Parts: sequence; structure tokens; C-alpha cells
Amino acid sequence: MRGPTPKSRNHKFLTGNPGRRRIASTPEPPPAKVFRCPSWIGKHGGELWRKIAPGLLKAGVLTDWDRSGFETLCSSYHMMRIAEAELARDGLTVRDDRGGTKKHPAAAIFKAASDTYSKHAELFGLSPLSRQRLDVKVKKEPDEAEKFLMRKGG
Repeated sequence: MRGPTPKSRNHKFLTGNPGRRRIASTPEPPPAKVFRCPSWIGKHGGELWRKIAPGLLKAGVLTDWDRSGFETLCSSYHMMRIAEAELARDGLTVRDDRGGTKKHPAAAIFKAASDTYSKHAELFGLSPLSRQRLDVKVKKEPDEAEKFLMRKGG
């Protein structure tokens, strides 16, 4: 993609529209509903699903329309972890047919899976910059200093 990353519709409303271009309306996604992790995703992908899907549903980022993309995210995470385990077990190189060494085939699998994971993670706001672009509100618990400052009375 060339040029700056496009701003979201919400971001344009918040920062203004200096170019006065028409802001496209986006279709309203279906209401969020909880859906189960498919069994074919694998152990590591299932763990990721159970860890982040509830938060994405709550934030309104994950809808029924996004299910296949989220399945791809979790599946690529699983493949990445499996390839990583193979590389840790066997090392970065393996013996070839002539007795020399070559790059482990799991390295290519790891790279392809991590590229897919990174692209899909950005789509779901799983990095600080992409959360900003999606205007995802992350709620955090106040720490002790914030609790002290927010306390009423003096």
C-alpha cells in the first residue's frame, strides 16, 4: 500500500475533515455474539482464541463478519508456535542430502505464519498503533497512585 494509512471514520470525525471529502458510511456490523473456537485450529491457536476473543467481542472489534479472519489469526499463531518448537528442538540448520547443512524447513514455515499473524493482528487492533487507528478503548485498572489521586476528600 502506498501513502499514509487511511484514517478510520471515527478518527476523521474526531480530528476534523480539512479536505472536505465525503466521509463514506460504513455498514453496521451484526451484533457481537460469542462463538466457539473450531477444533481444527490446534492447541496454541485455541489458547490464543480463549485469551483474546472475549476482549475483542467486548470492544466491538470482533463480529460474526470477522470470524474467518480471526480463525486465520489463531491458526497462524498455532503454526508459528509449532515451527518455533521444532526450531528450538532441531536447531536452525539441518543436514542436506550431500552431508552439508541447509536452513531448517520450519524457518520458512515460521516466517510465513508470523507474517500472516502480524497482518491479521493489526486488523484486530492487537498492537498499540492499530488500536489507535481502530479507536479501540482499552480499560485498565487504576494503579495505587491513581486510586490515591481519585480519592474523595483530602
